[in-house]
Amino acid sequence: MAGDRLCRMVSAGHAAAFPTGAPPTASWDHLDQYAGEGLMVLLGPVSEPLRALSADRADLAERLLEPWRQAVGAGLRLEVVCWGAVRHRAGLRAPGRAHVHSR
Repeated sequence: MAGDRLCRMVSAGHAAAFPTGAPPTASWDHLDQYAGEGLMVLLGPVSEPLRALSADRADLAERLLEPWRQAVGAGLRLEVVCWGAVRHRAGLRAPGRAHVHSR
């Protein structure tokens, strides 16, 4: 069940971080162990792949997304954020210049 795997992944992240006092994170090993059907991973605008898209580097974004695709598969989601569109010579874009690539 996805809810159980999510709970275990969050617990594993906290357990790994506790001894050092670091913020809890999910490692690639945690993703390999707990990701699967019904569990989604959301990459936000400060993730490396989406920062590459914001810099008009779709080629780099594709390379950076590949490990996520391998680990998460169909459960991978990209967060689209708009803090108010501004006019750009190529059309309307958000201030961070993020735009959607169809892949």
